[in-house]
Amino acid sequence: MRDASSLIWSLRMVKSETEINFMREASQITSKAIQKCFDNIQVGDTEKSVAKLFHKLMMDGGEDEPGFCLINSGEFNGWLPTDKTLKKGDLLLLDGGCRIKRYCCDFDRMATMGEPTRVQKDLYNSIYDMKRELEYSLKPGITASEIAKVGIRVFKELEMLGIFVRYFNEDRLNDCIRISIGTNTEMNKLTEALFFTAGELFNYK
Repeated sequence: MRDASSLIWSLRMVKSETEINFMREASQITSKAIQKCFDNIQVGDTEKSVAKLFHKLMMDGGEDEPGFCLINSGEFNGWLPTDKTLKKGDLLLLDGGCRIKRYCCDFDRMATMGEPTRVQKDLYNSIYDMKRELEYSLKPGITASEIAKVGIRVFKELEMLGIFVRYFNEDRLNDCIRISIGTNTEMNKLTEALFFTAGELFNYK
């Protein structure tokens, strides 16, 4: 008997057209659910009621299996939905995804309860620009550790603007950069058909 795990990991790294379609469908269902959720929530709703609505919308949209939902409003207090009520001016972050044929998508969207303030707009634009810089660094053959170096430099630039990022400079790239590469080793090379997400936790003064 021989260990075939390396073969399995290499096969999982590149998705077939069928797998890509499953992931695309899951992403479309999740995206529509998030937008409908934002269209229907209001000041006074609780994080738990928002999460419940989000799950219902993904189910109504055609998910195969229950997805997941992480949420935070106002000051950061963890990712699990609570009885905390949404207040005017709060930043709301909704992170989740559904499953199609066991393939899961995972991304987040942000919204403000009411018109965003100038500070919130500036924060969003700064984060957006920095994330684009991360995306521009991606190319076939680059390693996760090389992207991590770009990410850490980008996050330090954000800190100079007063946006303080929580990240971990470790082999296992937790909050600094989350890369879905189908393996637990950090040095796997990215390929053209690889799916990835870059995410961050941040707060500001």
